[in-house]
Amino acid sequence: MTSLQAGADTTVIALWLGHADVRSTQTYLHADLTIKERALARVTPTDIAPGR
Repeated sequence: MTSLQAGADTTVIALWLGHADVRSTQTYLHADLTIKERALARVTPTDIAPGR
């Protein structure tokens, strides 16, 4: 999780873990609330009031 939070690409993490397919890695990569909040902050316009 630390690598994911630091911005490492999931394909790189899969290679580090020795997974042939990134789908195998997804089992271990559960996004926590901090990652979700950062992702939403990148796509949510700041000039729109909540609920609109």
